[in-house]
Amino acid sequence: MGGEFFDSSHKNLLGLAKELGLKTVDLQTSDKGLETEVWYCENRKITQKEIIDWFVSLAEKLERDLVAIGDGDINYRVASLDAKKVR
Repeated sequence: MGGEFFDSSHKNLLGLAKELGLKTVDLQTSDKGLETEVWYCENRKITQKEIIDWFVSLAEKLERDLVAIGDGDINYRVASLDAKKVR
């Protein structure tokens, strides 16, 4: 016995399941009322607002670092990056 999850818009798999007489379950319908996305970190439920706030903070730091290293190609071969101070 086994199972497979696939998107309800995947017409080929739905058609194959029907052709083979396999039962399908629409989880969006059967899970109605449940949260669609839930995150946990260190045994604590994390809100979407917290994740967005963390990302905004990270994006701001990345932007400052990109400004600090300047324009040009950025890769592991650029020796001058070793001399740059980033925060």
